[in-house]
Amino acid sequence: MGRRRKATEPKALEELMTKAYPSKEPDDVKAIRAFGFWEKAVPDRVARNARPVALVRGTLIVHTTTSVWAQEIDLLKEQLMGSLRKVSPRSGVRGLRAKVGPMPPRLSDRKAPPPKPPAVPVASLPEELARELGRVGDDDVRDAITKAAAVGLARAAERKRKARRRE
Repeated sequence: MGRRRKATEPKALEELMTKAYPSKEPDDVKAIRAFGFWEKAVPDRVARNARPVALVRGTLIVHTTTSVWAQEIDLLKEQLMGSLRKVSPRSGVRGLRAKVGPMPPRLSDRKAPPPKPPAVPVASLPEELARELGRVGDDDVRDAITKAAAVGLARAAERKRKARRRE
């Protein structure tokens, strides 16, 4: 009779893959992942006063507004680490260190890009452009050029309107 194998619980494929193929992910990618999840993982009052600036050998370096906040981060370290692991288990963060330093802007404070102006109707394209479009043989290429021209002309018209308002 052959040897019986020891019964084990099934393992998640991700767990097996990481054992077979250890991550060769650059540290920059891990840092970006950790920075991106910081505001989701921590309370808003913490996010307003502490922001990640570096990930060094698994330790997330966080700059704070004051020394009081640096001490607060140290006191909340276990809770913050737990929520970071919960929100982003693959971030690679194994420790947390807080110190007073310059604060980068919050991701939520960044302004959204201005809305695109509506495209110029195809019927109002300049005559010369319409003539040249008629010479394009491929329908898909012609449509792409038409859309690009319409958006470009709309942006130019928008810039002219803004320039007139300033005068």
